[in-house]
Amino acid sequence: MLLDPHGGDLNRFFLIRGESAKLDAVIASDAWQTHITRATRAGMHLEGVGAIRGATGELIMERMAQWSKLIPA
Repeated sequence: MLLDPHGGDLNRFFLIRGESAKLDAVIASDAWQTHITRATRAGMHLEGVGAIRGATGELIMERMAQWSKLIPA
């Protein structure tokens, strides 16, 4: 798993795998928005809540190639 750049800390995570369009539908759903809003407001037990996309399989190699091009020689 290669996470997308997100500029934050990550103490732990759980992985939800699926097709990109289906994951987009989950994140756009009222149930997900309610869950994230509840988790964010309940900061007493969930600190730094967020959803971060990532890549698996062949996409990792594509992303690593892109990243490698940005490393100064």
